[in-house]
Amino acid sequence: MTQLHRFGPGAPASFSVSIPTPQRLAVTVLLILSFGAISEAQDAPARRKTFRVQGTQPAEEATQPAPQDNLPPPRPASEKIVIPPPPPPPPAPPGAIKLPAPPLRPANTADGKDLTKTATDADTVIVTVDGASLTRGDAQRQVEETLAALSRSGRPVPKEHRVRQKAQRYVVDSFIAGTLLENEAKRRGIAVDKAAVQKAIDQRAKPAENEADQPTASEKDLRKTIERNLRIRALIDSVTKGQDAVTAAEVKSFYKKNRQRFRTPEQARARHILIEYEEKDDRATRKAKKARLAALRQRIAAGEDFAELAAEHSACPSAANGGDLGFVPRGSMSKPFEKALFSQEIGEVGKTVETRFGCHIVQVLARRESTIRSLEEGRAQIETHLQAERKRKATRDLVQTLRKSASIVFHKRNE
Repeated sequence: MTQLHRFGPGAPASFSVSIPTPQRLAVTVLLILSFGAISEAQDAPARRKTFRVQGTQPAEEATQPAPQDNLPPPRPASEKIVIPPPPPPPPAPPGAIKLPAPPLRPANTADGKDLTKTATDADTVIVTVDGASLTRGDAQRQVEETLAALSRSGRPVPKEHRVRQKAQRYVVDSFIAGTLLENEAKRRGIAVDKAAVQKAIDQRAKPAENEADQPTASEKDLRKTIERNLRIRALIDSVTKGQDAVTAAEVKSFYKKNRQRFRTPEQARARHILIEYEEKDDRATRKAKKARLAALRQRIAAGEDFAELAAEHSACPSAANGGDLGFVPRGSMSKPFEKALFSQEIGEVGKTVETRFGCHIVQVLARRESTIRSLEEGRAQIETHLQAERKRKATRDLVQTLRKSASIVFHKRNE
């Protein structure tokens, strides 16, 4: 799988690209050269297309849908229902650091044209680099791999056509860069350790849960791809050797300039019950669903357990965890839901909240104030980030140098 770590509230405290199971060369080089440029994707468990919390820190990620509702007729709801919250969760890890991603830097791909759309046949060549060719079919498959990674991340992808266009251009740029780097590695006589190749193949043999339904390459193709990836990485390591040392002054300067990016936002831990809306629902149907939710609220007021009712009736994947969303950072939810998170009293089961997903009742369990991590807390991660940025820059510089003496031909429709 390809994993792109993201920055921001609730994000993992990491600054590197993790590729535990190498995929196609173009995708790998894309990550090396333009980390975070197209979008920030992160592998996530399978989920329903219902209520998705961005940047939460749940105790466990729920993956199973809940059964359908079967509720008695609703009774009038009181203005405020307060019940004792469950025991507090274990302390969460320190807040994540939000750092800027490198700017978009596409190479010159035929004056920025969408090259993958200029071919009419899957076998038609769209670009040739020193004799190596990229066909429209191969390019399109790599585009779909990139978009699939974004889709599995669970994050919204605004204006998909723009994301697709960028992915198409980066696939072409990555093919060019990958071919140039591989040829340079061979020219320098860089060898690949067979044991490392086999280890990577063994790791790939068992796909991740959310990749189980994805097509897999033959072992021959996989071995070839892994060998190319490892050869390129060895080349990059040799080029950047001794250049990635980071001084204490650089770390301090980075922290000073980006201090606000080390802020952990205010957070609220909450649990909720969701009655899902569907596109076909008319006004009367939605009204009935809200009445069913109000009846659930009354059952909680009468002493029934919130978590048990959530597990039985909520349409959110968090139902498997009693509706518990973990700690949710401010700014990660829709406005109506966020208003409930940061305005309700702790322990209160508030009145119905409506979002585009459906209607909810929310109980806030705890809150955390916003804090800023210290320099010492962020030192190791800053060093890793600066080292990775230097490696990316050195790689981009090497590719630009190699392009000057390479034969790169973009094939137009009529060629």
